[in-house]
Amino acid sequence: MDLPHVDQCWSAGPYSDWIRDCVLSYKSGRIEHRDGLVEILAQVLKSANFSPDCIVNIPSPVDKVRCRGFDTMGELSSGLAKTLGIRHQPVLKFTRKVQDQVGLNRTERAENIAAAFTMEQLIQGQIALIDDVITTGATVSAAARTLRIFGAKKIYAISLCRT
Repeated sequence: MDLPHVDQCWSAGPYSDWIRDCVLSYKSGRIEHRDGLVEILAQVLKSANFSPDCIVNIPSPVDKVRCRGFDTMGELSSGLAKTLGIRHQPVLKFTRKVQDQVGLNRTERAENIAAAFTMEQLIQGQIALIDDVITTGATVSAAARTLRIFGAKKIYAISLCRT
């Protein structure tokens, strides 16, 4: 998968079977799946064999956080950072409301998320960019572009699964 602005990408596996069910359950508000998903991300990051300076997550839209009662990606990323002893920097912010990516094709996803991120501070070094599912890569690529603009040298995308 070609991911502009991303140096390399690793996922635990395809978006299917038990991991798909677990991710969907977690995103439906079942926070008790958090620790297991954090452990999966930790194993993916360890197997990638690089040492990030910090962990940055794809932000969760405010309406999704309100609906679920927690920030799914923030929870996973902060848990991963704590597990591995790496700094978590939730620096990415949405510049505007974006449409849910589910059901959009590759072109629609790219247009929907283009220029959707910003940051309020500079960032340095090697970044582990965390997402739950990478489908077309539009979200990760748009986030990585913003991270590069704000100073990131290397960006490694880590996800639970990919389609």
